[in-house]
Amino acid sequence: MTPLDLTVRVVFSLSLGALGLRHLIRFVRSRKTRRGLRVSTPIEDLGTFEEALPRFHAGPSKQPHAVLLLHGYSASTDEFTTLTQALRQAGIPHHAPMLTGFGLADCKLLSQTRHTDWLRDAVLAYDLLKSLAEEVSIVGHSTGASLAAYVAQHRRVKHLVLSGPNLIPSAEDLKYKTLLRTPVLATLLPWLIPFFSKPVRPGRTAPTDTLDPEAAARCCHYEALPTSSLIASYDLQDLVDLSAVRYETLTILHGEHDVTVDVRALLEQLERASIDHQEILIPNSGHNILEDYEKDAATARILRILES
Repeated sequence: MTPLDLTVRVVFSLSLGALGLRHLIRFVRSRKTRRGLRVSTPIEDLGTFEEALPRFHAGPSKQPHAVLLLHGYSASTDEFTTLTQALRQAGIPHHAPMLTGFGLADCKLLSQTRHTDWLRDAVLAYDLLKSLAEEVSIVGHSTGASLAAYVAQHRRVKHLVLSGPNLIPSAEDLKYKTLLRTPVLATLLPWLIPFFSKPVRPGRTAPTDTLDPEAAARCCHYEALPTSSLIASYDLQDLVDLSAVRYETLTILHGEHDVTVDVRALLEQLERASIDHQEILIPNSGHNILEDYEKDAATARILRILES
């Protein structure tokens, strides 16, 4: 055996030993962590425990009505700029939380984020508003609509307003969901392709599916994201059960030229299940109706619903 062969064997053995020790330490520590939480009551969907939830108390008096705004995937609360201005003018209390991983200068946190983090954000934001108001409505855009529907499965909602709901992907995107839902590929692909670039749809100038090029240039969004976060959005879709949502009114708003999600398939699903709802079509808009050419008209329609 040459000195080089011996060196390689020693380095390999040490590396293998270090790797084994690392996994042993992680295993022992994780068991200790779980042991410390064994008396807690798990909320599996949210990845937390009943005992660990935030505590809210607004005092003896409450507002009659408040609105929760849930933004979409790859975006931020900037999507609600026009709507929040209208809500302020109308004197309607509202809260638009930043979903975990988004709105940051890098994607380090987003690459570790799971769908349970976004569910926790949404449910806790609802609970906060419910401590401040007698009734809570939710406006969810795109993936925020998936979150809104999930919240409405577990909490009573006054007006449930889903804008460009990302509950059923477009035919173009469905193939990616199928790949990332396939055993082995679901693990292999995120490792091989840790980041993906959002596509620029036909007839668009940016990956935001917005007809108005000026609005597309202004949008605060990520053009490339961790593949793991895309899987999280698919996990979220699969948790939503529209037959279980609780609301007084359900409204689906969507742009006529939306090529990001399959709203028509969603509406057909609602019809088949005899789920009471209202559809509002925004003619001169793509997916982001709250930022596109007819954002003022879309905002006015939503405001009318929330004030009813």
